Amino acid sequence: MKNKKTILKVKNDILSNLTKEQINQLVVDSQKGSKESFVKIYENFYVKVFRYIYVKCSNVQESENLTQEVFIKAFKSISSFKFRENGTSGPSFSSWIFTIARNQIIDYYRKNSSKTESYIDNIQEEYWSVSENLEDELDNKLQFNKIIKNMEKLTSLQKEVINLRFAAQMSLSETAKILNKNENSIKSLQHSAIKKLRDILND
Repeated sequence: MKNKKTILKVKNDILSNLTKEQINQLVVDSQKGSKESFVKIYENFYVKVFRYIYVKCSNVQESENLTQEVFIKAFKSISSFKFRENGTSGPSFSSWIFTIARNQIIDYYRKNSSKTESYIDNIQEEYWSVSENLEDELDNKLQFNKIIKNMEKLTSLQKEVINLRFAAQMSLSETAKILNKNENSIKSLQHSAIKKLRDILND
């Protein structure tokens, strides 16, 4: 099994700052059969997808396996991805791949009915990444481990929003697409979740 630090590095996340235009070009090239382009897509998204899954799954090895399955499915179905056309509201590639990840988790727990989805109590901090200026970094991560421990006190949708926005670093619009909600609903869910966590930690 890979070392935890190794999992996170994945070429030091060097491609994580690709622009949407660069990602879209890689998608086009992948759809034309370029395996090298898909490798770059994999390197760009691996860390975020892994974080998203790992926060919801208490086992590093299983999280690795599930993450690999996400990219296998993405590779096999990338030809079906359609870009937004003018005037349409189709998914971005980021929201498309995280929809695959979300469905992978749902399918995993459905097939393993003896297991229940659990936000782990003591996640390593390097697996949790907060976007700049996002709710003032959740009050400097609100005593980091206590956040994770109390995630179970949120509703399922609140947990999903927090995970997508913080661990996966999805934008409001991307999160809305993944969860099939509008952006105002996502803002409301995020606000109520953070308020609840603040209230819990201030008790």
